[in-house]
Formats: sequence, C-alpha cells, structure tokens
Amino acid sequence: MVLCWGMLAVFGVLFAVASAVKIPEDLDVKKLMIPFYKISIFILGLFPKRGRLLVKKRVEKDLEAVCSGKRVDVQNYYIEKLALGICIVFIGTGCSLGAQVLMESEQSLKDGKILERPGYGEENLETSLRAKIEGLEDTSDVSFELGAQQYRTEQKQEFITQAIARMETIILGENKSLDEVRTRLNLPQTILEEKVRADWELDPLEVVDEDGYIIGDIPEEGILVKLTANLKCYGEKGEFCTYARVMPPVYTKEEELHVQLQKEIQQVNEEGAEEGAIELPGHVDGKKVEWSENPSEVAGFLCMAAIVAGICIYIGKDTELHKLAEERSRQMAMDYPDVLFKLSMLLGAGLTLKAAFSKVATEYEKNKNSRHKRYAYEEMAAACRKMEMGMSETAAYEDFGNRCQEIRYVKLGSLLAQNLRKGSNGLMEILQNEALASMEERKQMAKRLGEAAGTKMLLPMGMMLVIVLVILMVPAVMSF
Repeated sequence: MVLCWGMLAVFGVLFAVASAVKIPEDLDVKKLMIPFYKISIFILGLFPKRGRLLVKKRVEKDLEAVCSGKRVDVQNYYIEKLALGICIVFIGTGCSLGAQVLMESEQSLKDGKILERPGYGEENLETSLRAKIEGLEDTSDVSFELGAQQYRTEQKQEFITQAIARMETIILGENKSLDEVRTRLNLPQTILEEKVRADWELDPLEVVDEDGYIIGDIPEEGILVKLTANLKCYGEKGEFCTYARVMPPVYTKEEELHVQLQKEIQQVNEEGAEEGAIELPGHVDGKKVEWSENPSEVAGFLCMAAIVAGICIYIGKDTELHKLAEERSRQMAMDYPDVLFKLSMLLGAGLTLKAAFSKVATEYEKNKNSRHKRYAYEEMAAACRKMEMGMSETAAYEDFGNRCQEIRYVKLGSLLAQNLRKGSNGLMEILQNEALASMEERKQMAKRLGEAAGTKMLLPMGMMLVIVLVILMVPAVMSF
C-alpha cells in the first residue's frame, strides 16, 4: 500500500515537472499517451546525449537497418519505448491501489473497535487484527473466530460421533501428551468444517481459558484439568470429556498480555452473541489497545509486477528490434541471387547500369506488399531516390552496399561503383557467376531453415501424442 502511494506521488511529481515539455513534431503520439511521452522526454533529457539510458550500439545499427533508407532517429525510438514502459507501470500502480481499496472496503472493522458479525446462517468469520498495546513498541497480530448470529437447524448425530473421535488428537496442539501440557491447548470452536460447534467447560476455571492458554499460577507438580466440550450440530447434541495435566508454562510479559487480550475478546464475543456487532476491548491490564486492519500485501505485489512489466517491455523492445534485424538479414540473403539475375538480364538487354538498377527498384515499388516488404529492394529504391536528389551514381552504389550491412551487398555495391570508375565490359558475366554461387548458399540456407522448423514441431507433436494416448487409455482404465 505504501509502495503504491509512493509510486503515485512520484508520478504526480513527474507529471508536474514534465508538463511544459514539448513533444517533437515528427512523433505521432496518441492523445492519452502525451503525458507519458513528456515524462519520457524529461527523463532522457537528464542524461548526457551520448550516455542515454541503456543505449546500445547494436540497437542503433539494427534500427538503421530496418528503416530501409528512411531517416533514423534513435532518440525518438528510446522516447517511445520508455513512454510505453512508464504507461504500463502507471496503469499497474493504479490497478494495484484500486484492488487494495476494494479489499479494504470489504473489511468490517468500524470506528476503530467495532466488528460486524456475519449474518444468520453464514459461516463464522476467522478474524485477524493488529493490536497496539500501550507501553509496547511492537504491535501484535491477534487472531480469533468471530461467531455468526446463530439460529437452530437440524443435523445428523453421526457428525457428533466423528467430532468426538477426532477431538483428543485435535486438542493436543503442540503438546505431545495430555499427561504433560505446557503450551496452549487447541480448543476448537468448530469441527468438521464448522459442521459441529464446541462449547468448552473447564474445571477448574482458573487454570486454562477457553482459548486453550494456560493462565494463573501452576505448581510444579501440575494441576489436573477436566475438559468438557458440549457439542452442538444443528440441534443435535453430544459431549466429549477428557483430562489434562497442566504444567507450569514459561510466558513473557508480552505473551501474558496476549493471553489476557484473547480472554477478554472471547468474553465479549460470548456475551454479545445475540448482537449484530461486538465492541473490542480498549484496554488490557490497564494498557490502551488500538485496533487496525491487517495490511494486505496484494497491492504491493501488483505494483511490483507492474514495475517489472514496464522494465520488461522497455528491454523487450530491443529484443524485438534485434529479431527483426536478424529476419532482415536472412531475407536479404535469400533475395541476393534474384537481385543479381535481374540486373544481369537487364544489362544483357542493353540497359545501362543506372537504368537497370532503377528498373529493378521501380518494378518493386509498383508491386510491393506493405505487409511483406523486401529489404534489399527497399535499399535499392532508397539509393535511386538519393541519385535523383543529386548524389553521384558511384557514391549511391557504395552507400547502398554499406546500408545493407551484409558483406555480399557491400561487395555488390563496390563492384557496381568500380564498373563506373574503371569500366568493365564483363560486368554481366560477373553478376551471373556471383548469382549462381549465391544460389548454392540459398539452397543450404533453405535446408537449414527447414531443419529448424522440423525441430520446433517436435514439442507440439509430442503434446498431441500424449493427448492421443490419454484419450485411448483413460476409457480402457475406467472399464476395469
């Protein structure tokens, strides 16, 4: 709960200090995300330009690769993914706080010490509260069962018999035997999933209270205590009786106060059984007791989960980018022979190198699918646009090879540029030979990809085999 309010306070400060931040015009931001983008820009602005948060050279390289000739703005990429992570943390924190408030609204402690009972016919309420006793530094957790408003119903005597059979084992608690009782006895108020209720009678009364705590002064030889449980189960009655030798316990001052507090709670619980609520004791042994709900850890866990989710999204964006870059590399390797064959065919048809290069790029632009773009042709189209804007043909080819970030394309770009500088009548033959060699590499790559796909299918095929075996074997087993 404290973590949630602390996170919201941090967000409040960030919203305030980042409100004046301006978002770059080239960022397409949805209206609801504007505050988070402002916070992201503000946070990244706190770091030196070359020392941005978790900036990696590989990220810049992969981002440049997948943009295919478009202007790369690494800063905008980091602004976007940090804003998304911050948004996830904010939403998670809000949900955590909402869950906590909802849970607290269902709790029944009112006016500091008033507990409402469960209604008629409902189950008894296991209650755990935190008690602050005057004069003690630490608070203590007090657990007890708040009985429901009672009314009589019918029940079978067999539950009474089962309860009697189990009672002697249950009441031992942490004691090894009833012949030597030095710790609290377990005197349950209900047995058999609350089907049977037990009202305890202790003789003598001043040795053990109805919660099983040892009270009073116990001599070294111990005191024999008669334990009698009047069992009630929806109108049916029974009785369990046994004896226990109570030996002197070793209690600290705090434990004595706890025993006394439990005793007073039990007393007011029994005295007000017909009332809709009970008033918890405000003092014990002359010391003031302050009651409060036990704090729930749900909000803290949810808030931490939201923070972890935000961090994972921030880091996961880089992983997604790396996978896209790897897919681009594989795709460009597969397209390399096609590019060479197309250029050699067009050169053989009599086109100039620039015309052939532009023809391949133009045909791709006309027929391309926006969902399945081919990065090699995207880079060719980008090189053509640069030549139209004034870049020399030689520089465009070399830039094309460098932007592809693949050794085979770097070689191709250098080959095309060299053809313009020195002139080479055998360019078409060189491209054809290179295409034939690259086709063999393409076949090997396709073979490796096929083997990898087959390996990935082993797990789902194994799961399907298990399901089939279960379908076949379960009816056979059930028939026996």
